[in-house]
Amino acid sequence: MEKHKRCAKDNQNKRYDNSKINIGGNDKSGFTLVLTISAAGLFLKPILISKGKTKRSLKKFNVNDKILGTYSNNGWINRGIMKIALNNIHNITKGKRAVLLLDQFKVHTDEFVLKEATKLNIKLIFVPIGKTSILQPLDVSINGILKEKAKRLWKQERINNPEKSVTVSDDIKHFLSVANEIKKNVIIKAFKKSCFDKKYIKV
Repeated sequence: MEKHKRCAKDNQNKRYDNSKINIGGNDKSGFTLVLTISAAGLFLKPILISKGKTKRSLKKFNVNDKILGTYSNNGWINRGIMKIALNNIHNITKGKRAVLLLDQFKVHTDEFVLKEATKLNIKLIFVPIGKTSILQPLDVSINGILKEKAKRLWKQERINNPEKSVTVSDDIKHFLSVANEIKKNVIIKAFKKSCFDKKYIKV
């Protein structure tokens, strides 16, 4: 279909991912980052999910205006945080029709989430199970770059200060730093490389 051929050029197309990150093997210090990139070559404001029941769980992250701080009982995304992610997209598109590509994690396909997306004029497209490595732009190109660059920053800090302990605040700082280094054309190429194949997805 023509829409599939245009997916790398349409600035309303988005790719979304969330990954759990543990610090030093301590699950209680872990957090989730919800990442969204646009086919126009932009990183949307990432959403940090802390494990906790109140805003106090966010204190250790030193969250600033470059990231949205949220929390949940298990540190994973839930329906309420999905609504925040959808509103994040809606604020960028100003209500124009958007397409969001995401995997089939249970909460993504929740009826509440589907209804919220419809209200915000966002069409959800779910990547077939087992195909994220070839169809999701973040998985195809961006995540690897983020992890490699962040690891390099962390190693450099350890060289400069061997006694320094890694904190969750450091991880957020590293992520924001390396995300800013990723050029617009790199994100656009990630969409082109993984462009939605009509034999997998029908719009």
